Amino acid sequence: MKVDIYNKTGKKEGSQDLPGEIFGLDANDALVYQVFTVKLANRRRPYAHTKTRADKRGGGRKPWRQKGTGRARHGSIRSPLWRGGGVTFGPRNDRAYGKKINKKMNKKAIATVLSSKAKAGNVYVVKAFDWKELKTKKGVSLLGKMKVDGASIIVYGTKEDDGYQRVFNNIPGVKPVNIDRINIVDLLNNKVCVFSQSALDKLVKQYAK
Repeated sequence: MKVDIYNKTGKKEGSQDLPGEIFGLDANDALVYQVFTVKLANRRRPYAHTKTRADKRGGGRKPWRQKGTGRARHGSIRSPLWRGGGVTFGPRNDRAYGKKINKKMNKKAIATVLSSKAKAGNVYVVKAFDWKELKTKKGVSLLGKMKVDGASIIVYGTKEDDGYQRVFNNIPGVKPVNIDRINIVDLLNNKVCVFSQSALDKLVKQYAK
């Protein structure tokens, strides 16, 4: 499979073969779903927190004697049965939602999603993000000439692509990310992938066999 290569002004300057190990895989929805749910679980943070009867203040003294009052027996006013008491089985902030996934499964899931995007024509390569002026209008112009503006776009670059995040960061619907941080959640949440040549080379080096 081939992909067109654009320069920083949006003009085509040739094409490049994409490795089949990354951009030529068949669909595998079960694998993608499994990795996607694990990644979402690892991002989850247990903010909700309720107090048990041990966390509430007071209630050390027995409200009334055990027998002889005609009322039900109670040992503490901080019992979950009382108003203002602790909560039974409520959410706690010490709960861990994280899960583990095999590295090979994660890589294959990412390659599977990239393959589906490549087959749909949603993978673009730019020779270099080497603008002298780091202006948002440069990024808008590039995406417009490649005819991908208006879609949800993720732009992958490297440290060598100096300042590309400043160029794309303020464009609505565009998310600049370092290629080292590629993940399946971003890929599924965005329709179009734009790679710098250095980012694509690094991806191939890390993911191709």
